[in-house]
Amino acid sequence: QVATTLNSLANAHGALGDQHAKREMLQRSLRIQEEHYGPKHSEVAITLSNLADAHGALGDRLTQQGMLQRALEIEEKHHSSGHAHGLSAPPRPATDRRAAPRCTSAVVVVEVLEWTYVLRNQGEADEAVARLGQP
Repeated sequence: QVATTLNSLANAHGALGDQHAKREMLQRSLRIQEEHYGPKHSEVAITLSNLADAHGALGDRLTQQGMLQRALEIEEKHHSSGHAHGLSAPPRPATDRRAAPRCTSAVVVVEVLEWTYVLRNQGEADEAVARLGQP
């Protein structure tokens, strides 16, 4: 119950643009969920994915990618064990990754791939910016 309330509060902070508070609430929720469900539960994967978004919004792409990778591993294991074909819980608020029933592992895969692409190309972008400052 506390973890659910923390997730809702985190989403409210995020909607107001306070990514630091969103991250803090989600970190607290994650600790509670890991203790209650264990570190490899699908609810943990959802919170990890939301927390990854907060890290990304704060510019910490490496942490974001690591959390998305961990969420993907949990979802793949959960999906491969025959749990509801990877569908998440019933619909929740639109600001939550659990917004609608869907294949959460597919969503996480796409996010991991997107950020892998961003991180791989970040070096090229940094080089281009550095070259702009050179005579």
